[in-house]
Amino acid sequence: MRFALLLLISTLLSCSSAATSGPVLVLIHGAHFDERSWDLLKHQLSVDRVYSLSLFDESEDQKSLSLDVYARRVCDFVKDLGKVVLLGHSQGGAVINQVFGICPENINSLIYVSATIPFPGEKAFDLLEARDDEYYFSAIIENKKKEIFEIKDENLFIKGFAQDFDENQKVRLLKLIRAEPIKPSKTKLSFNIDRFQRLKKFVIYTKNDRIITFDTQKKYADRLQNTEFFDIQSGHLPMISYTHELSLLIENILGDF
Repeated sequence: MRFALLLLISTLLSCSSAATSGPVLVLIHGAHFDERSWDLLKHQLSVDRVYSLSLFDESEDQKSLSLDVYARRVCDFVKDLGKVVLLGHSQGGAVINQVFGICPENINSLIYVSATIPFPGEKAFDLLEARDDEYYFSAIIENKKKEIFEIKDENLFIKGFAQDFDENQKVRLLKLIRAEPIKPSKTKLSFNIDRFQRLKKFVIYTKNDRIITFDTQKKYADRLQNTEFFDIQSGHLPMISYTHELSLLIENILGDF
């Protein structure tokens, strides 16, 4: 019940305008963040309807969460919005793919930003290599007892996730980050790959990313069909460090709808 209330509050507060024309954009955050990670971008975007939601509340039992739980919450969130454009950041790319598997009738298009793009039978990070894990696991510890990834070193977190941040942005970042349940990253995806490949998709590469390197992003994206590609010279969190540039790219993409 509490999470349902949070979704309702998020719906009421996250829309940038009461207007009903144009595409509906829904922003899906990555691991260690919640909907607040999109605040700067939402203020920059000149889009009538922009929504975001937090995939879980920290008061919940972390062991009960999975990628399927995340995806079903997104499907519940968008069911009355018509056909939406989903934008997934980082692990959010896996989330929006699983959403497509559960409620494809609600999806107009998918946008990926510095994202994993797993296929059916794969887990979110199956294509990552050792160099992708280097910065992440220097800052994060896997707490198997609690079934969460805990942030053990904030300075190393910044070094990996936010090497292109200024000092004010770093202060902002440390107010946003949180532990992440383990189980969502271990969930195998399930969706119709043929229908998925026919769907219009967009990929925004982050060229200086240390968490999901550009080469790894390309490894995921090179498997996609019916896809347009863009890039931005940012680290892993362009919604904070390259807000204006990212907003322009997204507006350019949405201009096709």
